[in-house]
Amino acid sequence: MLQQSGGNLPLEWSVEELALLRRHTNVEIAEITGRSIEEIGNRRLQDNIERNGWDVCDPEREDV
Repeated sequence: MLQQSGGNLPLEWSVEELALLRRHTNVEIAEITGRSIEEIGNRRLQDNIERNGWDVCDPEREDV
């Protein structure tokens, strides 16, 4: 699963790598995949936004 992008374009995330986001810390994922902590953090945030529907409904901006 070790991937290197050569520093230019981030590689697509495999299904296996996305599953790691739910089971491991960013540091552990970096060790397993060779991806940077920053790239993992950005992908984890994107995953949370999509999974929780925050891209459709932002709970911090909803009228109460």
